[in-house]
Amino acid sequence: NIAQGGDDIRGVTDAVAVHIGVQRDLCEGDAGSLRRGQRDQQQRHTHRQPLQAALAAAVERAVGAAYRAGAATIELCAAMHLDGLTPSQDCIAAARRAFGSRPGLMVMIRPRAGDFCYSPAELALMLAQIEAAAAAGADGVVFGVLQAADQRIDMAASQSLVAAAGGRGLKTTMHRAFDATPDP
Repeated sequence: NIAQGGDDIRGVTDAVAVHIGVQRDLCEGDAGSLRRGQRDQQQRHTHRQPLQAALAAAVERAVGAAYRAGAATIELCAAMHLDGLTPSQDCIAAARRAFGSRPGLMVMIRPRAGDFCYSPAELALMLAQIEAAAAAGADGVVFGVLQAADQRIDMAASQSLVAAAGGRGLKTTMHRAFDATPDP
């Protein structure tokens, strides 16, 4: 892990996970705003923009360090204290700038903390997050969806997300939801 823009890259191998755990909702993007509901717009815009810019700069430094170390893959996510959520489009764009044209910028698609069983509204948000990740320069997305009834992989939802990613030229990888299944 390279956290908060540090250049200490001891132990970097082929893949590096960049986890920026600053403030809970800074890099959560649309998922955070969906959960928070209606907040005072003036307060959000007054405080969020400078913090988002600082976070994007930290992401750019961290990914830049991984790039200089020769990392082949970056998995970008936000809110590691919540086991990783979808980063904002600004953070993805900052990571893309730092990783240059090297392929391998993989973005976590996870709209909320907790289990991996998502409602139809959350799946729609995940589709929008895939589109946003592609627009910001991601090479691929990392996600996992399980069925609430038996914790097995939700094949229909997974196929929908894979198709959306593929339609935008993104690679796909299943994340640790796979480990939560009774029979992977």
